[in-house]
Amino acid sequence: MPHYLQQVAYSIEGWKALVKKPQNRIEAVRPAIERLGGTIESAWFTFGDYDVVLIVQMPSNVDASAISIAFAAGGACKAVKTTPLLTVEEAVEAMKKAVPMIIELSKNENKQNELKQNIGKLAIANADSRIADAIFKLI
Repeated sequence: MPHYLQQVAYSIEGWKALVKKPQNRIEAVRPAIERLGGTIESAWFTFGDYDVVLIVQMPSNVDASAISIAFAAGGACKAVKTTPLLTVEEAVEAMKKAVPMIIELSKNENKQNELKQNIGKLAIANADSRIADAIFKLI
């Protein structure tokens, strides 16, 4: 099941209600997430731009969007941000799929050489020349 990062910032009204009656809002939203077939893997209160972050599993983008809309429509939140998460394996697969697309989109030989150099620089910046070697083999 896909994972999502959900970031929530409370409105002034939301904070007033929590200060007046402190409670665990994670447990309060758990039933709504579960009704959509999802689960909360972990959750934290934070400080900064967002007040709460959750890692949730949801059956689909539609379900993740539905819970975000419900959070936003409730009035206690001034901002809700949902970010789909990829496993490391999914990200590597995406990187591999991107290489032929980049090459196809840049038919010009000079552009291909420039891309090879940029990919090499990126791998070196990330301190892993194995990435560049693997990409060069694909090219």
